[in-house]
Amino acid sequence: MLEARQLTHRFDDGTVGLDALSAVFAFNELLVLTGENGAGKSLLARHLCGLQRPTSGAVLLDGTDIRAIRGGVHSQIGYVFQDAEHQIIGQTVREDLAFGPQQYGLHHAEIESRVLQALERFELLAHAESDPQTLSGGELRRLAVAAIVISGARYVILDEPFSSLDPRGVREVLHAILQLRQDGRGVMVVTHELEKILAHADRLMIMARGSLATQGVPAQIIGQLPRFGLRRPAGPIGTMTWLS
Repeated sequence: MLEARQLTHRFDDGTVGLDALSAVFAFNELLVLTGENGAGKSLLARHLCGLQRPTSGAVLLDGTDIRAIRGGVHSQIGYVFQDAEHQIIGQTVREDLAFGPQQYGLHHAEIESRVLQALERFELLAHAESDPQTLSGGELRRLAVAAIVISGARYVILDEPFSSLDPRGVREVLHAILQLRQDGRGVMVVTHELEKILAHADRLMIMARGSLATQGVPAQIIGQLPRFGLRRPAGPIGTMTWLS
């Protein structure tokens, strides 16, 4: 279990980005996190994977402060940036996927096996020897997800994963997200584009002014979106998906 406990972040100018936020983020769950711009969504996500240090409070993984986890938390909590190309390291897709397992000293045959499985699973086999910079936006995000999975992440956070994608790219990324969920991994999707994924969500969380405003089963709280300056997508929740 991943947990934020009284998590507080104050910027240098005194502005409060996170205000004593406490919440639980379960494995084997697809959580959609939304809120107005500036509500603290991305800041929370960066804290959960150890990219930010809190002013006070803590992030706990299975009851242990992530700052105390030997070797860091990055192999267990993965983060896909909105600009996924910024986290691509390898000169080819294959090299990028191999980078993570190489850091853990795995045998060459094991690395090759994992890379092949990831290429096939995330439909990147045809691009194995390609320069990642030649990939489409959807392919880049799938590569970022695959690189996190191959390193063994138990919880995956995706920040605005549908931004700037065409319909095909949205469907490809959504399919990859649902694969993570089927694996039993915890998944957080930070997004304003609820109409593309909410049909698949186990829980909806709404942030406002650095705090957790409300959370629950999407059908039970979707009507509260306008209270927090958010647009409620049209139609029933079951139609809020871009999968055909």
